[in-house]
Amino acid sequence: MLKTKNIFIVFFVILALIFGFIFYTFTNSYLNFLLTKQYEQKIKSLDDVLKFSLLEHLNDAN
Repeated sequence: MLKTKNIFIVFFVILALIFGFIFYTFTNSYLNFLLTKQYEQKIKSLDDVLKFSLLEHLNDAN
């Protein structure tokens, strides 16, 4: 009885670790995807500002 119980506990721990790793992988890749899209959008906005001269003049101090 004790041996079977230990086997199920080990199986449950391994299963929980696998699901935790899968959850971490998916959330990490999704966050990287969102950050990449946000970065690309900011670059496109900056390019539009510079291309169409939406700013009268740039601040030379920066």
